[in-house]
Amino acid sequence: KVDDLTVEFKLPTVQMPFMNSLGQVSPIPKHVFEGEKDIKKSAKNEKPIGSGAFKFRESKKGESITLERFDNYVGGKPHLDTITYRIIADPNSSKVALENGEVSANYIDISGISKFEKNEKLKVVAYDEGMVDNLVLNCKAKGLDKKEVRQAIAYALNKDDLIKAAYESEKYAPKAYSPLPKNALYYTEDVTKYDLNKDKA
Repeated sequence: KVDDLTVEFKLPTVQMPFMNSLGQVSPIPKHVFEGEKDIKKSAKNEKPIGSGAFKFRESKKGESITLERFDNYVGGKPHLDTITYRIIADPNSSKVALENGEVSANYIDISGISKFEKNEKLKVVAYDEGMVDNLVLNCKAKGLDKKEVRQAIAYALNKDDLIKAAYESEKYAPKAYSPLPKNALYYTEDVTKYDLNKDKA
């Protein structure tokens, strides 16, 4: 602690991702949780305190969570007065609620996404989740312990067909050549690319 508003971290060695890691830290208010034996199980968690543009108003178990505008937010006053997150356990029911206008927005999985794209009342907004779906070969298994066998499998796989079957198109799942997502700190394009090549396989 440097002062009431400053904390200094001293690392034993240089660590490039440290600044990114700080984003995973969730501070908690001392005046609320001081004296609590088990913070994770504390009933005080039912009325969370955050640092965002909205503050907690109420929670209806199994139904909804409502937030209200925090006028003193450092980033400026939000445009909405309240936000209510409805809890809809059944994925199909949540999709119907979106189509019927019962909810303003919803996270939609890729299955049947074209149906929502064709709906003029809705706008599909895609964002990068920073994840990669990949097939990993066991390099210690008999046969797969040979690099040439693994390379042959890589050349034989039709990645375009796999993407189309799982995600409908590359629009929402571009082909990946690395186990790291593009926004990862150590991502590089400088890798060997194994596209479909039956002759090499």
